Amino acid sequence: MMLSMLHIFDSRSTSEHGRPPRQAHAHGLRTRRLDRRARKVLAACCAALAVLCTLECVVTATATRDVLTASREIHAGDAVVTSDFIPAAVPVSDALERAVDHLDDGTNAASYALIDIRKGDVLLPTMLTATPAVATGHTVIDVRIGELNKPFAPGTHIALTAATGCSPPETGDGNGEVVGEGLCMVSADAIVMGTPRDDAATGGSLTPVAMPAADAMRTLQAQETGPILAIRAAPATADGAKEGEGG
Repeated sequence: MMLSMLHIFDSRSTSEHGRPPRQAHAHGLRTRRLDRRARKVLAACCAALAVLCTLECVVTATATRDVLTASREIHAGDAVVTSDFIPAAVPVSDALERAVDHLDDGTNAASYALIDIRKGDVLLPTMLTATPAVATGHTVIDVRIGELNKPFAPGTHIALTAATGCSPPETGDGNGEVVGEGLCMVSADAIVMGTPRDDAATGGSLTPVAMPAADAMRTLQAQETGPILAIRAAPATADGAKEGEGG
């Protein structure tokens, strides 16, 4: 009996792994300390990751890039150069991923507006073309323009005058407007579409010009009887007035 009680007491004095109680207590305390330290490290890592994600979201939301925006109203067919645009910073987005951020006039001197570009619009590559665009309601005809020391560049807005083809405004027949002694305007809204080319039939030159259909008819009739003179003109605004004209 005495031996049995001693055996029971001895078994209670040892841990499940055969360690004495003091050793088991020390082992458990060390384990708990390691667990607390591991939890603190894990919490710190999670907090750092949350801060990093937050900063990334903030940076992404506030990131900007430089683009070009129109400094004036630009009409379809107009030649465009760097001075027609101003740089601006806009938020980074997929929609503006291909926005133009610079123009090199040395290589883009023959760029034209494919569509009407409003003041402040961001310039996109799809808005430009290598050849002038024909505006809605316009047609292109070859015009026998009088001799020019320096031909107008494609995309230039011009007015066409002739010695014939117009009647005085008071007749009200809409044939044109008298602009000077012996001269009348056959088109006030024309755009040069290309460089002049030789006209074998007359020995002169023909220039492709876009203009409204009614103006084209007057111009064709006028150039059959005399020369056509081209005058540089300001492009018309959306309300039909010339740029620079007062109300």
